[in-house]
Amino acid sequence: MAVSPYLQRKRVSKRRYRGGRRTLLLVACLLLGLILYTSSDNIVRIWGMYREIQELEEQIAEMEAENQRLAEMVKVMETGAWVEQAAREELGLVKPGEIILIPRWEE
Repeated sequence: MAVSPYLQRKRVSKRRYRGGRRTLLLVACLLLGLILYTSSDNIVRIWGMYREIQELEEQIAEMEAENQRLAEMVKVMETGAWVEQAAREELGLVKPGEIILIPRWEE
């Protein structure tokens, strides 16, 4: 059984096309590998920077909470009642006409 020359050419052309696809795929994979190999240091560096940014954002959130707590404490300390209480407890001051009573077990 003889195969016509037209069918033989068609088969050859399909084989060449698939071979070209494989070569193109191999070249693309090699280029991708080369790009990843040369940029691996930069990828690791960028990853570390993202982690550092996340840690700094957490520190900022903690500091903002601390700042809020301190601002509320300042508001409380600016009131006259707190100043009076601090003067009595820490400095032992009394208003005129008041008497300090000290229990014996604290002597």
